Amino acid sequence: MRIKQLSTASFLLSFIPLSATAVTYTVEDLGTVDNVKSSYAMKSNAAGDVAATAKDRFEPNLGIDPEDGDDELDDDIDDNINDDINDEIEDDDDEDEDYLEPPQGNEVAFATDGNVTQRLVIFDEIEDETNELSGSTNDIAFAINDGQMIVGMGTAPYYAIPYTEEDGDELTYFARDFQARGYVYVIDEALPLLAPNIEYGGVSVASDINNSNLVVGYASIDLTESSREYAEESCPEQDVPLAVCTRSLNYQLRAYQWQLDDQGNVLSSKDLGMLATPDEDDERQFISQALAVNAQAVSVGMSYAFEDGDDDFIRTYAAIYQNDQVIDITDPDEYRASVAYDISDENAQGISYVVGDVTRLINGYWRSKFFYYELGKEGAELISAYGDNSPVTDFYNGSSSTARSVNSSGYVVGFGEYERVNPQIPRRKHAFVYDINTNTFSDINALLPCDSDYEIVEANHIDEENNIMAVALITVPAVDDEGEPIIGDDGEQETENVARAVRLTVDLDGIPEICPEEEEESFSRSGAANSFVSFLGLLSAAILRRRWLIRKVD
Repeated sequence: MRIKQLSTASFLLSFIPLSATAVTYTVEDLGTVDNVKSSYAMKSNAAGDVAATAKDRFEPNLGIDPEDGDDELDDDIDDNINDDINDEIEDDDDEDEDYLEPPQGNEVAFATDGNVTQRLVIFDEIEDETNELSGSTNDIAFAINDGQMIVGMGTAPYYAIPYTEEDGDELTYFARDFQARGYVYVIDEALPLLAPNIEYGGVSVASDINNSNLVVGYASIDLTESSREYAEESCPEQDVPLAVCTRSLNYQLRAYQWQLDDQGNVLSSKDLGMLATPDEDDERQFISQALAVNAQAVSVGMSYAFEDGDDDFIRTYAAIYQNDQVIDITDPDEYRASVAYDISDENAQGISYVVGDVTRLINGYWRSKFFYYELGKEGAELISAYGDNSPVTDFYNGSSSTARSVNSSGYVVGFGEYERVNPQIPRRKHAFVYDINTNTFSDINALLPCDSDYEIVEANHIDEENNIMAVALITVPAVDDEGEPIIGDDGEQETENVARAVRLTVDLDGIPEICPEEEEESFSRSGAANSFVSFLGLLSAAILRRRWLIRKVD
């Protein structure tokens, strides 16, 4: 499906102040896949094909509630970027017991052009007993290039391990060969993108791909010393299968790239480095990640760094990987942490825009604020959405915001907190679009019809034609984990909010509307109001999981 190209001038005219609302976008519902409730649009290519991921499976006779099974990929990036290193492996008998039931996967990768949807089978396998896929994998699609090559990450399927304990009890454990592995999907086949170190499975994630088939992400280059000791010395003494004992090992992770040919074969690969340079005898875990790459082969992401050169204190900062160098753009005196999520192609002025978010103290609370940086501009500085002297604004000073994508024309999309409520209460979030050229910030929901059924809560990608890949909340008939309708006390089917992948395009024939003021609601709610937001955080948090990684930095 091809979208008609819009002129930059027409796109500029569509933005108006938030004091009024205009019908300037149309919403295309990209749907989901069978037996999965929610969907999330990630990135699109020039033809309008979208890499997407569906989440929250319900299937008849599934047997295991996915929420109670293996759900390793749900952590928001904001829960991880300020975390400290945790090399200590905990021996938890309850966690071992979790592996006595066959876990079910909860994420499904798919591609769509808005008309045809293709479910992607990554590393799952057909079981002999059922002659069907195991359904135990988690698969995510992150990006697609103009050559129809899709990249992402997937897990291995679980397999049964009959085991006799020392006391003679016979048990069946479930384990898998790896927890996270990058892939490229080409010609209806997923090809693995291996890490340089795949001991006990290893880790790799493919985050993005450009039109030259250059893939970036991150990969394991070694085990941490404590994990190696645990695997080689402690696991043989444990009364569980080795594959279960070694499932939670920590790895040294580095930003990584794979150069592919048109068939998806790896021609070369390279470690992109890290901001920190630890001593050879430093046994802590160190991480860097590449999250996006542009047409000029410059990638961006995050990296561990030493605070002010003091190797006792580790911070996470945005990183630019260019010409075999790792570039730090964060002022440590002003920001506690940062991450770069996207970089645009170089424009006619020789500038590539870098966007992401920084973490800083605001009114006594740590908040994230979206930023942009003009790579290639002499004297460029990171500019964030905070302070009276900053040209950048977001919803308001005390809210958190993050930028997730930018195009070469300088249009930024992301999402942030729009509600002015007590900072201790979870705040709902809306997607936004920001124009670097005019310093214009707009809530995307203010650019939809007043009667729209879609509440846009996350904008993950904006392409060169200014189409936006986003996530909306919609209300649908509620079903249980078996796919059966949930009937209320009144005999009617209940409804529920689900996340839905959408494409936003500018409606040049839109008629401006002034929407009536909405009645204020009570804010005594739980965090569930935000539970659908930030699925793109999986990009950075995919394997930085509770047992693998990290604790909060002091």
